[in-house]
Amino acid sequence: MANLFSFCEYIIAPDRRSVLLVYESLHTTACHPFTERVLFPSPLPETQGVQDLLRLLHFVSGISYYKLFLPERFQHPYTVSVQESSFLNDVFSLGLREFMYTNRLSEDRMARFPDGHGVDRGGCQTGRQTESALLGLGGGKDSVVAGELLKTLGILSEAFVVVTDKVPPHVEDVARMMGTELLVVRRILDEVLTGLSRRPGAYNGHIPVSAIYGIIGCLVALSRGHVFVTVGNESSASIPCTVWKGLKINHQWSKSLHFERLLQSRLAAMGLAVNYFSPIRPLNAISVAGLFSMYPQYFHVFTSDSASFRIDPERRPETRWSLGSVKSLSSYILLLPWVGESELRAMFGRDFLCEPGLKGMLLQLLGASSTPALDCVGTPSELRLSIEAALAQGKCQDSGLVAHAVELGLVSAQTGATAPLADGLTASMEQAFPIGIADRLFSTIAAHLKTCRESQTHAVKQAGAAT
Repeated sequence: MANLFSFCEYIIAPDRRSVLLVYESLHTTACHPFTERVLFPSPLPETQGVQDLLRLLHFVSGISYYKLFLPERFQHPYTVSVQESSFLNDVFSLGLREFMYTNRLSEDRMARFPDGHGVDRGGCQTGRQTESALLGLGGGKDSVVAGELLKTLGILSEAFVVVTDKVPPHVEDVARMMGTELLVVRRILDEVLTGLSRRPGAYNGHIPVSAIYGIIGCLVALSRGHVFVTVGNESSASIPCTVWKGLKINHQWSKSLHFERLLQSRLAAMGLAVNYFSPIRPLNAISVAGLFSMYPQYFHVFTSDSASFRIDPERRPETRWSLGSVKSLSSYILLLPWVGESELRAMFGRDFLCEPGLKGMLLQLLGASSTPALDCVGTPSELRLSIEAALAQGKCQDSGLVAHAVELGLVSAQTGATAPLADGLTASMEQAFPIGIADRLFSTIAAHLKTCRESQTHAVKQAGAAT
């Protein structure tokens, strides 16, 4: 009997705030049923557009269960269009590339959705929609900058977070500091999933979870009357981490511009009056760090260490920043040129660049390791440039890890010479902004980047004068 993964059905509760996503995985001689529950903060409207989005969520959330055994075929009860089948195949194949890479599996192991025979139909606009934005809030520097840009435009209305357990305290603190209501979506995974993942023959690894969150955000927006669903994804999210067997492996694929445009096209094909985009898309990780430094009120409440969102509560750190997180080290380096060293140590609770145990992690981040850093981190060039900028400002003089990187020739030490970051603080034209707010958003970004360039030039001049 061929292995088979079935997308059985989704069930909306009578109060329309709870949705059950039902699956079944046939693996060798065993049949494994799964039911996931998604709890929304507001009732979902009774429209065709919501039905279409729930079908899409049913498909994409199924990745969590499909990847356990990678059955050979898909089965579902829906009539889908050719374009929707293509969207799903992209999300599964591109979104699971890192998973296939870490498990050393060939792409031909992936099941494929056959071409659909349905026709995309326009959904109905649900209720009164104004130029207001719903922000996906993770509590890190990216979502902080995205939220503050939206506030400058006067369109930030509410934020949402998707959790599998409790809301991380730092997310609540950031929402409070931002002055926005935080809507909580609870994604309750089938409890059988963890047990099965530990069985011999089961596969584990990264999934495109941001794709799931994006679709959930669109459903929340429809229930709350928002036209924009926004996320904090910068330009570096589109850059692959490594290449394997000719395939580009990108840990952040579901945060990339490619996925952003795919979801925008799918929403348009459904006729939905919801626009999904990232207001920080033109910015690289260096620029995001620079803009974040303009909001010191967040310094002691934010964290970009995503370990606090781990499904297993025993694996979540007790502090905002953890030494075992490559993302914590990346964030420390990216902020180093923008924040005073004593302030940075107070923010992170320690000097991450004076931790000998992080030497291997630093080499990995700087691209000098045989294994890439598979996380939402700065690119090797961005991190090298950040260290060089800090050195140009006279920082890192007692850092053993930086000294090691200089000895290996990974970074150049030129104290008080030039402002290495100034020329790189530009806005890319690669973005997918809604036409109605694109000009205002670009103008705001340009003004902030000008301030950042002046800040870098001033810091280097001060360091040169001091020497």
